Amino acid sequence: MFIQSILDKILYFFLSTVITIAAMFGSAPSTDNPVEALKPEEVRLTVAAVADTQFAIFTPDRYPNFKSAAEDLHNNNGAFDALILAGDITETGSAAEYQAVYNQLSGLESKYVFAVGNHDVRELSYDTAVSRFTSFINTINGETVTDKLHYLTQINGYRFIVIGTDNYQFEKAHISDEQLAWLESEIAAANGQPVFVIGHQPLKKTHGLPATWRAGVMPDDGSIGDQSDEVKAILEKYSNVFFITGHLHTGLGKYTYETLGNSHLICLPSISLSNPDGDYNESGTGYIIEVYDTEVVFRARNYSEGKWVPEHNLTIPLAQF
Repeated sequence: MFIQSILDKILYFFLSTVITIAAMFGSAPSTDNPVEALKPEEVRLTVAAVADTQFAIFTPDRYPNFKSAAEDLHNNNGAFDALILAGDITETGSAAEYQAVYNQLSGLESKYVFAVGNHDVRELSYDTAVSRFTSFINTINGETVTDKLHYLTQINGYRFIVIGTDNYQFEKAHISDEQLAWLESEIAAANGQPVFVIGHQPLKKTHGLPATWRAGVMPDDGSIGDQSDEVKAILEKYSNVFFITGHLHTGLGKYTYETLGNSHLICLPSISLSNPDGDYNESGTGYIIEVYDTEVVFRARNYSEGKWVPEHNLTIPLAQF
């Protein structure tokens, strides 16, 4: 599907072989704790949210967790309206890596709302990175969603705004003036209703940065980068905005959630890699998000094991107008 060149076909063959072997060391997730809304008669929207898949031939330790997590998603097919993946879909942006993720996640009834991450861009020319990402997101959705790395989609009447770098970057992102204006206009169009902004890198000095970026020294290390303050200024002007990111690979705990005025910042752990710095550091974790008229509930889930982690649930009241 995404694989065209002989090299990509060879890489995909080896990647598939490694996934098959590595998956033999994993275990199937439990089906005893299915995804069911807390208040089924009142829920308006249900979303599964994960981050940082980062597949590559040389990372076989990541496959068992993600394969089990993908199985949990398929076991609960139809129980959620959308699947968020907050960037770093691949390790190097290769067509073979995109194909491997597609093979694990395709076939769900939900809408796929994926953001591009630095790993999806930094090994490629920018034009190639855009082409690979947009081909992937359009194909997995079965329709044309975007021809850019930033885009809008609407699900059950709620706006999902995906941001992405406007030029080549290695670790950070470049959010152009045009994209900043677009971001604000799309948030404003929500008119105070819950709106979800999905990006890969968080704002600087949030979620424990720069310390949680391990090698972080400078104030903007581990963040969006140069436009972090501009994005922050937009987010804090509005209410009921949920900015969902990944990138830091931190476990669930004190670095997961914080507020920004009447907006909310949520940093997801990696679904495939290890996650230090939290109170719950297991791989394979993320959230099920349930939207109600007066609140949004983030229910922590270990997808790899198919179980809830209720001690890390977040219940966030909505600002009312």
